[in-house]
Amino acid sequence: VDAGPGGGDSLLVLLASAAVHLQRRASLRVAGGGLPLLRRMPGDGAGFFEGEAPGQVFCWRPALEGAAVLGACAGRRLVALNPPLLDLLLKDRRLALAGDAGHEAAAHTREGLRLVGCSMWGDFERDHIVPGGAIVGLATTRDPRGVGPPFFPALLSASTLLLLAPHDVRRLRAELLPMAAEAAPEGAGRCPSSGGALVSGASEKKK
Repeated sequence: VDAGPGGGDSLLVLLASAAVHLQRRASLRVAGGGLPLLRRMPGDGAGFFEGEAPGQVFCWRPALEGAAVLGACAGRRLVALNPPLLDLLLKDRRLALAGDAGHEAAAHTREGLRLVGCSMWGDFERDHIVPGGAIVGLATTRDPRGVGPPFFPALLSASTLLLLAPHDVRRLRAELLPMAAEAAPEGAGRCPSSGGALVSGASEKKK
């Protein structure tokens, strides 16, 4: 299991309810388990978010393994892209969101992009994008949120969207995107019913 330098949480996983009790058995050394959902970024995500004020970054980034579950269930920190823009993001990994970024496609990016709950901080809505982890999906009218599968983990700032997926995954998804856009079933983006439970990595025993 992952744990921060100070022993704090660094990983949230989805674990079957029947398995949760195993972590409380003193005789077991639990190394890990479940589906990774969110990973905590150290130092407010230093690097991509360099220059952001301390404490102003949503410091959890979606895990690639759990992006489909988070995308189906989340009600905020969602980015909906039309097919051409999602295809562009899959190929280039970065997408400019602001005109001052020097990219010719910036104006079109604004037209083909919709943010869902990306200005929320707790229960309060701010007048700007809250930088941090986000889930990217395909814009759709089949889901009331306006976004559906395929879903991908990403980092979002006021000027840039960065996809958190390796090249081979992005290439394969780019090839399948036309079929996904045409075949998305009604309700494909809805959260599935499950008996799972969220488990913090720090609550499990370390190796």
